[in-house]
Amino acid sequence: MGLSVDERLAYEAVKEIQEIKYGNGQRPDFAVLFEVYNYLRPELSEGFEGKILQALRLLYRKGIIEFHKTVNGVPMFGIINKNQK
Repeated sequence: MGLSVDERLAYEAVKEIQEIKYGNGQRPDFAVLFEVYNYLRPELSEGFEGKILQALRLLYRKGIIEFHKTVNGVPMFGIINKNQK
């Protein structure tokens, strides 16, 4: 895929969160922005949020993840499954 380190971390976080939610029968199974941050917090240094948000934006622009907002306007993300299209 040719992703940067931050893009790879963001992608893996969204994928893992989605898999957990899907496995638990939770719908929608999108990863909410604060969940992505909480997932990555133990691995990254303080102040990582801006870099991860930028990585999520780039993944969206590349067509790798999808973006939606909750009814409260909170960003949420999901992996685009190319097999479904």
